[in-house]
Amino acid sequence: MSTIAFPTLENLWQLIFEASYFLQTAATEFSDDCLQRITFSQLRVLGIIAKLHPVGMRLKDIAQALRLSTATTSVAIDTLVELGLVIRETSTEDRRAVTISLTPLGIKIRDDNSRKITLIVQEALSDSAPDGIDAAIETITKICNHIKLKLEGKRS
Repeated sequence: MSTIAFPTLENLWQLIFEASYFLQTAATEFSDDCLQRITFSQLRVLGIIAKLHPVGMRLKDIAQALRLSTATTSVAIDTLVELGLVIRETSTEDRRAVTISLTPLGIKIRDDNSRKITLIVQEALSDSAPDGIDAAIETITKICNHIKLKLEGKRS
């Protein structure tokens, strides 16, 4: 295993933070009026539901997937319900449980946003070689997986 210089690694994670900030900003600023009224955390709620359980998820599961408290997640969902992007329904499996699912508008907003951000990234990388993009994906995935394991170990 080779050792990479500290300044290089520090530059890498700082660039990842900066890219994350710009992607979060673009996610709400280059979107429909409706999205300009919601936070990035609320946008993440839409994404998590669409990705993990398109038919709906329990609040507790959404909070866990986002690594947020149930209180914070509940506030985010309240706003999304008011905007007509998600609905709360009694679970068909357990009448005590509530399932949060995307409305047709929520699906459209989430999909439109995903397309817009993908186009921005595509424009930025239009002159990049596919193997360079694959290497970047591999590197960022490796970092994310390592940090995720460390966080899970810390919670155990």
